[in-house]
Amino acid sequence: MPAKRIVCLACSTKSEDDIKLHGRCVAGLDTDTGQWVRPVSSLPNGTLSEAQCRIPRNALGNLLPTTLDVLEIEFLRPAPKIGQPENWLISETTWKRLGSPTPSDLAVLHANIEDDAELFRGYESSLTHEEVLKRPPLRSLALIRPSDLRWGKETDYYQRPKVVGHFKVGGQGYNLPLTDPIWKQKLLVKLGDTLLEHRKCFDHSSKDYLLSLSLGDFFPKTGAHHKLIAGVIELPT
Repeated sequence: MPAKRIVCLACSTKSEDDIKLHGRCVAGLDTDTGQWVRPVSSLPNGTLSEAQCRIPRNALGNLLPTTLDVLEIEFLRPAPKIGQPENWLISETTWKRLGSPTPSDLAVLHANIEDDAELFRGYESSLTHEEVLKRPPLRSLALIRPSDLRWGKETDYYQRPKVVGHFKVGGQGYNLPLTDPIWKQKLLVKLGDTLLEHRKCFDHSSKDYLLSLSLGDFFPKTGAHHKLIAGVIELPT
């Protein structure tokens, strides 16, 4: 199957259970079709190892993709699953970084910004597995321009620090955990020892912040599929 040219909009940790395995979840928009693509592997739950998604960057060596990288990835076939219809099975071919987005790539990106208050069939921060099986979401990835975006520091299931984004889309408020490791580290530094205080942290007047949202795999410890902020995209206003 021919390669796809994708604007990367997320390269996040796969889930809390996969952090110890360095699992990654990559997603982006196909610049030819405007459709979302989530590369997956043959590993359990489609987890991508860091080795599978590293790309050559000349003298910098092999590095992980970052948001707004334009990637060329070869796939074997579509691999949709209940709750994640955008999945595609990767080949073992090395990924390529083609550069930064062109104006037409950015036009595709802007054309896919959504304002749907009901994220992935519901207004809560997660869906039970039964809900997903009974009424499978038609999509599990979305790009939004949030309003009133603020960040807070909390603790996760394992009592480790996590960053939570507080925002509105379509007038509906959400509090979702951030799994973008680069932005998580930036924000943990900005937030310091603060717990439960929500701050903007960055000057929103000079930058346009978009969020890539994802519906995660089933997480057995909570019995749910959690909605996540998988990527933060920073654009000049």
